[in-house]
Amino acid sequence: MNFEEEETSLQLDQKRLVKKPGFEILLFDIDDVSFSVENDFVYIHMTRDRQNYTFLLTYANMHQEAEETDENISEITSES
Repeated sequence: MNFEEEETSLQLDQKRLVKKPGFEILLFDIDDVSFSVENDFVYIHMTRDRQNYTFLLTYANMHQEAEETDENISEITSES
Protein backbone atom coordinates (compact mmCIF):
# COMPACT_ATOMS: atom_id res chain seq x y z
CA MET A 1 0.00 0.00 0.00
CA ASN A 2 1.11 3.52 -0.64
CA PHE A 3 0.48 6.64 1.44
CA GLU A 4 -3.01 7.01 -0.08
CA GLU A 5 -3.73 3.42 1.09
CA GLU A 6 -3.94 2.16 -2.50
CA GLU A 7 -2.56 -1.27 -3.25
CA THR A 8 0.48 -1.17 -5.49
CA SER A 9 2.68 -3.85 -6.98
CA LEU A 10 6.17 -4.13 -8.45
CA GLN A 11 6.46 -6.21 -11.61
CA LEU A 12 9.11 -7.15 -14.12
CA ASP A 13 7.97 -5.97 -17.57
CA GLN A 14 10.33 -6.32 -20.54
CA LYS A 15 13.45 -6.07 -18.33
CA ARG A 16 12.03 -3.06 -16.45
CA LEU A 17 10.96 -2.93 -12.82
CA VAL A 18 7.55 -1.26 -12.93
CA LYS A 19 5.19 0.00 -10.23
CA LYS A 20 1.48 -0.49 -10.90
CA PRO A 21 -1.30 0.70 -11.03
CA GLY A 22 -0.12 3.09 -13.66
CA PHE A 23 3.22 2.34 -15.24
CA GLU A 24 6.02 4.00 -13.26
CA ILE A 25 9.34 2.59 -14.46
CA LEU A 26 11.72 2.32 -11.50
CA LEU A 27 14.72 0.49 -13.03
CA PHE A 28 15.87 -0.66 -16.47
CA ASP A 29 17.84 -3.71 -17.65
CA ILE A 30 16.68 -6.05 -14.86
CA ASP A 31 17.16 -9.72 -15.75
CA ASP A 32 15.29 -11.26 -12.81
CA VAL A 33 13.43 -10.14 -9.71
CA SER A 34 12.06 -11.94 -6.66
CA PHE A 35 10.82 -11.00 -3.21
CA SER A 36 11.20 -12.52 0.22
CA VAL A 37 10.01 -11.91 3.77
CA GLU A 38 12.62 -12.43 6.47
CA ASN A 39 12.06 -11.46 10.11
CA ASP A 40 9.07 -9.29 9.13
CA PHE A 41 11.06 -7.36 6.50
CA VAL A 42 10.30 -7.51 2.77
CA TYR A 43 13.35 -7.72 0.52
CA ILE A 44 13.67 -7.44 -3.24
CA HIS A 45 16.32 -9.58 -4.96
CA MET A 46 17.37 -8.52 -8.44
CA THR A 47 19.79 -9.73 -11.07
CA ARG A 48 21.25 -7.25 -13.50
CA ASP A 49 24.12 -8.10 -15.88
CA ARG A 50 24.81 -11.32 -13.91
CA GLN A 51 25.22 -9.29 -10.70
CA ASN A 52 22.87 -10.06 -7.78
CA TYR A 53 21.47 -7.28 -5.61
CA THR A 54 19.29 -7.38 -2.50
CA PHE A 55 17.49 -4.36 -1.04
CA LEU A 56 15.20 -3.88 1.93
CA LEU A 57 11.80 -2.64 0.73
CA THR A 58 9.60 -2.33 3.79
CA TYR A 59 8.42 -3.77 7.08
CA ALA A 60 5.91 -6.60 6.54
CA ASN A 61 4.15 -6.34 9.93
CA MET A 62 3.01 -9.94 9.56
CA HIS A 63 2.58 -10.61 13.29
CA GLN A 64 0.11 -7.74 13.72
CA GLU A 65 -1.88 -8.85 10.67
CA ALA A 66 -2.06 -12.40 12.03
CA GLU A 67 -3.24 -11.12 15.41
CA GLU A 68 -5.89 -8.92 13.77
CA THR A 69 -7.09 -11.88 11.68
CA ASP A 70 -7.33 -14.02 14.83
CA GLU A 71 -9.31 -11.25 16.57
CA ASN A 72 -11.70 -10.93 13.60
CA ILE A 73 -12.26 -14.71 13.52
CA SER A 74 -12.95 -14.69 17.27
CA GLU A 75 -15.48 -11.87 16.84
CA ILE A 76 -17.26 -13.69 14.00
CA THR A 77 -17.30 -16.95 15.95
CA SER A 78 -18.66 -15.32 19.12
CA GLU A 79 -21.44 -13.61 17.12
CA SER A 80 -22.69 -16.95 15.73
